[in-house]
Amino acid sequence: MTVQGETPPNPPRLMPKYSLWVWLFGLFICCGLPSLIAYSFYEKYRNAKHSLQGPLCLQNLRALAAAQAMYSVDNMGSLPAADWMDASLPYLKKNVGAIGCPVARDKKNDDYGFAMNEAFVGKPMVVATSDGDTPLIFDSTLLSRNAVGPLSTLPEKGRHLQPDTDPEFDTWKNNVAFANGSARATQDRFVKP
Repeated sequence: MTVQGETPPNPPRLMPKYSLWVWLFGLFICCGLPSLIAYSFYEKYRNAKHSLQGPLCLQNLRALAAAQAMYSVDNMGSLPAADWMDASLPYLKKNVGAIGCPVARDKKNDDYGFAMNEAFVGKPMVVATSDGDTPLIFDSTLLSRNAVGPLSTLPEKGRHLQPDTDPEFDTWKNNVAFANGSARATQDRFVKP
């Protein structure tokens, strides 16, 4: 009951003053913090596909280089002609998936991502192995099956991420199989002046 001239008493508060801040802090803990953690993981592993499939691509290139060597033994020392992927299939046994780069491979569009060095198509293997560091099969911007091209078709940026302990020094490299049967990730362009 109020007396005339007196101010009515304040109604009782249902929530203390600081409850809005507690509610906002709880919202941050429940929604904001997990989002920040998820975003940091996304940033760290967004290129994981490339860094994990790079070694598989190298394995595929080694298998193809070995298949080329076996083909040359069976065909009087010469490398396959323009249908080099098809000619390599019998020598790959059950590893038919080796005829493409896993990063570039797209079964819907028949993208493979490997090309054979045009300088050695149908040539004797001896010519290719005379210089041990001669690129034979490599990552290429030519994506079709049985692609044949010059070394200038290596992807400009590189197709495979080579992670470093410091992300600032991560590099993109291309995988190359050489005539001597080795394969490695490289930043070299192999273009002679």
